[in-house]
Amino acid sequence: MWHDGLFEQLARLSNERTSFATFTSAGVVKRGLQSVGFKIKKIPGFGRKREMIHGQFTQPKDSSSSTKPWLARPNHKVISERCAVIGAGLAGATTANALAKRGLHVDLFERASKPATGGSGNPQGALYAKLPAVPTAASRIHANGLQFTVNQLKALNLNDQQHADLCGVLQLAVSEKDKKLQQKLIESNNYPDSLVRPISADEASELAGTTTEHSALLFPQAGWASPPKLINTLLQHDNIHCHFNHAIEALERVGNQWLLNGERYSSVIVCSAYETTLLKGLAKLDLKPIRGQTSWCSAEQAPNLKTVVCGEGYISPALNGEYCFGASFKVNDTSQDLKQDEHQHNLDLLQRALPKLFEAVHTKELSGRASQRAGTRDYLPMVGALCDIERLVEQYQRLSVDASTEFSDTAPWLDGLYVSLGHGSKGLITCPIAAEVIAAQITNQPYPLEQELVNLLSPQRFAIRDLIRTANKSN
Repeated sequence: MWHDGLFEQLARLSNERTSFATFTSAGVVKRGLQSVGFKIKKIPGFGRKREMIHGQFTQPKDSSSSTKPWLARPNHKVISERCAVIGAGLAGATTANALAKRGLHVDLFERASKPATGGSGNPQGALYAKLPAVPTAASRIHANGLQFTVNQLKALNLNDQQHADLCGVLQLAVSEKDKKLQQKLIESNNYPDSLVRPISADEASELAGTTTEHSALLFPQAGWASPPKLINTLLQHDNIHCHFNHAIEALERVGNQWLLNGERYSSVIVCSAYETTLLKGLAKLDLKPIRGQTSWCSAEQAPNLKTVVCGEGYISPALNGEYCFGASFKVNDTSQDLKQDEHQHNLDLLQRALPKLFEAVHTKELSGRASQRAGTRDYLPMVGALCDIERLVEQYQRLSVDASTEFSDTAPWLDGLYVSLGHGSKGLITCPIAAEVIAAQITNQPYPLEQELVNLLSPQRFAIRDLIRTANKSN
């Protein structure tokens, strides 16, 4: 197994001070490791092994050598274990927990009196990824995120029908278009049955516990989770200190740290959905609010739904005697009052998906909740270290003339400033894995996703794409 290719890969995947240990002390191993930049030291072995070797990677590595410096890992050095997270929704809670688990001390700031008062406040949300027949980079993010969240819920013992229920998700083929798309997915055979498999209308009706006329795709390991309850669980960590009724009005850079309300932090992570006023003068991000209203009604004398059902909308099994279903989708609408026409919209979606359940609930009194999701142009979140966007555009203006230009400089990072924004309606499957991406950047650990997918989440992507689009138009 010991050959030049392996040693080169070890070096490529190592950073300065990366350590290694191996029980072998063969000359070929020592020489190979030394040749790619490792400092070697012999130490006593164990058992019958007289000697072994360990050491560190000492070759300086400059992440700016990338031809796309804005996608490189920032060279930010964490000089203290104090981090600040702004926002106590799913993005903020998952990020705070990911950092706390790594031993960092997190101050979480929330302007409201409690967590989960924004888009993360609905009592239930579907764990659901709409997959294309041929996987794309975006769908791989969602599939990875779905599995990560499912595993996290299991690890936290939250699959208890109160915090979450991994009861399966049915994606109904409500229209002819849906049927054709699902048939393509089935024929492509790109996904394992453990993730998704086709079922007939009769099977779907039996699994759901109520009649549906539509065939479906079954996600057997998925289900629903309660965002507020998940958030409360994640924030119960000794390294997380929550500050409610505490709005952050400004970010100020002092030396190599950030000053928030008189306190200094090595890292600040902004998790404020679509609201980026705090970043004014630092970065301009393209985010928009999308209103969503869910409808709630009593589940008494109605079919007992056994799985999450998604079609044009979604409905989850009853929680505490109530069904939660929806939802509306109104771009740039920041109102939060309940609207009867949106209740009717949600009922119409339910009728097309599950007519028997609709008949049982459509005359019931409806309550609900309206809040704003955060949307981006490509409906993927913005995750990771942040650049000064104005300086970025100026520095890489050459891309507007020649999109193939290569660069060897360092991007204009706002050292220690990170974002987890724009998760839209998919926060349950994107926030937890996004938190791991940010924690990996801050602590210089391996990413939970391959580099191609991390690149796709870059907060700088739209600024760069706009430059390149200019070049393409001129050609």
